[in-house]
Amino acid sequence: MSPPDLSLCDACGEFFASHLPACSHCQAGAAPERDIAARREMLSRVEAQIVDLQRHGSALENTIARMLRDNTAGQPDRPDQRSLP
Repeated sequence: MSPPDLSLCDACGEFFASHLPACSHCQAGAAPERDIAARREMLSRVEAQIVDLQRHGSALENTIARMLRDNTAGQPDRPDQRSLP
């Protein structure tokens, strides 16, 4: 069984099944502005965390690449230790 198609409510940011006319909050007329503002604030914080993690991930990748270059520079190829008796 495949998951239902989801839509994002333009008014409050709630996901809802595409076959419905609106999300449950807006259908009931109970989407208070403070909930909408809180969701937008939470989304903003999550987006900032994603950007921060991407930045740290790139820095970590660069550090690992530099360490690998530094550790292998000028060293002759060594045989695999597992192949020795």
